[in-house]
Amino acid sequence: MGYRRKHTATGRAVDRVPIAKLQNLGVASSRWLAEVGIRTRGDLARVGPVLAYKLVREREPKANRTLLWCLFAALQDRCCLDVTAAEKRHLLTELERLQ
Repeated sequence: MGYRRKHTATGRAVDRVPIAKLQNLGVASSRWLAEVGIRTRGDLARVGPVLAYKLVREREPKANRTLLWCLFAALQDRCCLDVTAAEKRHLLTELERLQ
């Protein structure tokens, strides 16, 4: 499952958007992501939501699967509540492959 990459007239300006400005991601999740080197939408897109979640989870046991859904949805400018059961299964399968 991929994500839509948005482009602007200036190229990849959207990739420079700070994580805290993305839908679904608040202060705590932005801090956790920064601690693993993910500070912008572009960083998240390069790493991918599954690896980003895994990196955060290794450092922050409070992070739960909702963060994974939020990361996935943030790259698509979607609400995390709109992530389908099939998408969640796919994300969990990817996560298992990384374990």
